[in-house]
Amino acid sequence: MKKEQPRGDCYIAAFKAMQEISDLMKNGNTPEQKLLLVHGSVIPTSGPDQGRRINHAWIEVGILACEVSNKQQIEEPQERYYKAFTAKVYKKYTDPEANLEVLKSEHYGPWDELSLNRENECLKATQ
Repeated sequence: MKKEQPRGDCYIAAFKAMQEISDLMKNGNTPEQKLLLVHGSVIPTSGPDQGRRINHAWIEVGILACEVSNKQQIEEPQERYYKAFTAKVYKKYTDPEANLEVLKSEHYGPWDELSLNRENECLKATQ
């Protein structure tokens, strides 16, 4: 049975951004850096989920954390990002690992057990 997609766009946006950056690196159009897709949770500082921990996805390029959900293009040092959003990492994926997970699951995430367990707990709490 195929898992339902989360309501937000962070998982697909982060995956697609990672693919774009990976392609640029492979083609020599941008310097090679460590590139990771991160699945975890954050506590947003604004918006409908402000102050509430939610599952989330972002990417890391070198020392930067990049927020690309909801058409945002925010890049800041990982340390500042993690502190500002009280970010917790559940799992980090390289480009090949993320591609494999998408092929296996037929969706953009979350795939890791911590995110899935947390998502199920949140669904139960709203029923």
